Amino acid sequence: MQRAITAACTQLLDHYSRRSRSSEDDLLRIGSADEVRVVLDLISANRPARLAFFKGKLKVKSPSEMPYELNSLLRYPLIQHSSGYYAPYPELIGYGATRGLFFRFGEEDGDGFRKLFARSFEEAVVGILRTMLPKADILTEQDERRLGWSGKTNDVTAILGDCALLVECKLSGLFVEAKRTASPALIIAEVRKQIADGPNRRGVFQLADKVEAIRAGALPAALNDRYRSVKRFFPVLLLFDAVEHANAAVTLGNIVKDELALYGVSDFEYQIWHLEHFSYCCRAENGSLNHALASSTVSSGSSSAMA
Repeated sequence: MQRAITAACTQLLDHYSRRSRSSEDDLLRIGSADEVRVVLDLISANRPARLAFFKGKLKVKSPSEMPYELNSLLRYPLIQHSSGYYAPYPELIGYGATRGLFFRFGEEDGDGFRKLFARSFEEAVVGILRTMLPKADILTEQDERRLGWSGKTNDVTAILGDCALLVECKLSGLFVEAKRTASPALIIAEVRKQIADGPNRRGVFQLADKVEAIRAGALPAALNDRYRSVKRFFPVLLLFDAVEHANAAVTLGNIVKDELALYGVSDFEYQIWHLEHFSYCCRAENGSLNHALASSTVSSGSSSAMA
């Protein structure tokens, strides 16, 4: 079904790149009628449905805040009116049927969907690493648990030469309201929960604790052997939902730095990436972690930024 939806969306995007309006009959002829119908049901809505969705999400307290509210085209990029379907911003067709569905299913099914998707996300990261870095030694959290490690760990590690890329996967760094309002209080609260949770040693703290354990030789013997040649560590908190310029001091960098210092971690080099950036680096370096990672490391003791 996923491939069918992707194929139908590609056909719709190509179709609307040359026109802004089409009849339902025309749309059902551009590909498999059943598949196109499924996509139309997912990403199109008439005016009453769009208004109901928008009002359900509305958070503004004054008209001056309206430009910063949620755009319903992100959920429904096709506008249904009478017998026609309009696409004012065709590029959002792809968003509506991919990332838009991620948010929609998360809202409708809650933790059930998010838990399943989180596992799929981790499996996808493992697949990317094994495909793009075929010479690397790939260890998942489950592998390390089977080898006897019970301490703080990360979702997946790739060891290549003297480098180790340690990845901890998170679906989101900031949720919708924090992104929409850019409220400092909300952003700080969500960083503390999702990215740098000091009391529970989660997020960036997981990575810091794991690197410390490796350097101290605290892992079981079988795992210590796998890390024996590693001299350089590249801890990455990998987000599915991108936060652009996440490592910049003015975005999240200073908040994370303060949280790390508050709970006893200083001069810890880390990176916050999103999935697209991660995939690009793996492809661009053709099996070498050194250049891709060394050029974009962020230290908790510095104000470095990564795009």
